[in-house]
Amino acid sequence: MKNKIGLMLGFILILVIPGSKVLLPSPPVPGSDAMSESGSKEPVQSGYIEVEGGKLYYETAGAGDAIVLIHDGLVHREIWDAQFSEFARKYRVIRYDRRGYGLSPKPEKPYSIIEDLHCLFEGLKIDRAAVMGMSMGGGLAIDFALAYPEKARMLVLVGAVVSGLGYTEHMASRGGHLTKEIRADPEAYRKYWIEQDPYEIAPSNTKAKIKVKRLVEANLHNYDRVR
Repeated sequence: MKNKIGLMLGFILILVIPGSKVLLPSPPVPGSDAMSESGSKEPVQSGYIEVEGGKLYYETAGAGDAIVLIHDGLVHREIWDAQFSEFARKYRVIRYDRRGYGLSPKPEKPYSIIEDLHCLFEGLKIDRAAVMGMSMGGGLAIDFALAYPEKARMLVLVGAVVSGLGYTEHMASRGGHLTKEIRADPEAYRKYWIEQDPYEIAPSNTKAKIKVKRLVEANLHNYDRVR
């Protein structure tokens, strides 16, 4: 899965809700471009879901058991391009931009990311789904399953951030690599996550760096949510 995502995000943990079947798609063909654009032959539907005080952009494709993909805190839904197209071959797959990311407008007032996700489920008539999240998205998947256990068929967690647990100094400073000077310079800050961070993207994964660089440069507002 690390090769599929193209990011070094720690470990992958699959939690199956009691009484559920483990249904995951076949692995990708070896040698395929893990960070290529979504190449699914399944028709893709897109639009906006109304949430309290705003709206969320979403895309969905395929049919069958539902899989909801939640992006991390740095990029947006397009980080799931490879998984989106692969899963759509056998499942109904949904991905969306959280507020202020990608094509979803910035929030104008306080809001709940948990309730936003619940609105997505309700608006798209998703009765139950496998919820897959990376990093901050993994934390949201956990919190959503705790708030709405009847909606989560299983959790697939990729380097999930866990609510209530603080960061170590090593994590916060990225092993001393993320300095105050870098944080203070928006251009240097973006460049750091693409080219310099030793953990976010595998150093040898050039394709992933190109992919993330393109996503970041086309969506600079994403970083307003994390600075």
